[in-house]
Formats: sequence, structure tokens, C-alpha cells
Amino acid sequence: MDRTMYAESFVEHRDGETPETLRWLPAMYRAAAARLEKLEREADQRYPGIFERLDAERVAAGAAVPSWCWLPVARVEEVLAHHCTSNGTGIEGTFPTPQRSVDAARLASIGAWRAAGRHMVHPDDDLVP
Repeated sequence: MDRTMYAESFVEHRDGETPETLRWLPAMYRAAAARLEKLEREADQRYPGIFERLDAERVAAGAAVPSWCWLPVARVEEVLAHHCTSNGTGIEGTFPTPQRSVDAARLASIGAWRAAGRHMVHPDDDLVP
């Protein structure tokens, strides 16, 4: 699915099927997906091509990364330190910076969300009451 349409189309076709006790879910899904898509777009603008580079790092890591982990945040931070700057002008330095740590955590989260097919959690019907 095209990521620019994801938030608008995630559950729209099921809005009318939703039981009354769950009518708040479609709007919540679209709002969450829209927020994640915005973060993804901003990351792509700040670090052009970063998700392709991180996807390649994940493939290269192979079995060294557990199956439940897309790419460790520390590895994402290393990629940022060696290959990217916040303004896209070249290598910024290998020492950790607070902003790089924040960006690495965000990128790892967004990458995991992308790799999983952009799934959302649906609360069990028994938990709603």
C-alpha cells in the first residue's frame, strides 16, 4: 500500500461494520497511522535514503540480529554516525550526540513498523468493557 494513502485507508472500509463499543477505533487507527507516516516522511527528509540504507544493514546483519528485532537502535545510531548528518552534508562524527540517539530510536521504531507491514494493535473484544 502506498504510504501516503495508508492513514486515510487503513480501516475506512470497515467504519460501518464496527460494533458500537468500538466506534472510536477507526479514527484512532487513522490518527496513529497519520502520525507515524508524518514521522517517516520527516525522517526521510532529514536523512534522504535512510530507510533503504537501514534495510540493507538489516539484510547484511542476517542472523546476527534476532528475528524479533528489525535492527538494534545502537546499530541505527552507528549508521547515522558514519553515513548521515542531520542536514545531509556528510559525516558529522562518530561520537554519540543526544539528537542522534533520539533519531536512531525513532528510525528503529519506524523501520520496525514498516518491516512489519505497518500493523496496528487491535484490542481484544473481551477487553473493551
